Amino acid sequence: MSSVVMPTQSLPATQVAAITTTVVVGGGVPLGPKAVNMICPMCRANIKTNTVRENQCRAHVCCCILFFVGCILCSCIPYCMDSFKIVRHTCPDCKAYLGTYKPQE
Repeated sequence: MSSVVMPTQSLPATQVAAITTTVVVGGGVPLGPKAVNMICPMCRANIKTNTVRENQCRAHVCCCILFFVGCILCSCIPYCMDSFKIVRHTCPDCKAYLGTYKPQE
């Protein structure tokens, strides 16, 4: 087999414009304990997030400690405190998960 080598030609220099795009990853809107007005990153709709509060594991541990120490009537207090709850934010239109707010310890 023989290979054919073509002579190279010098091409005229052309200017190429650089195109930059900015992509924001992760919510630009900080999520808090209450519903937030924002644009959904999935469906691009202007929404107010749906929130669901759930007890953290710390609430269960504190309840058990209070119960076994003898404060039986007070053992349900951790379930009523916002500092023991996480808040999950979802889009009301497309039902996409947008993030979770966790209170500082």
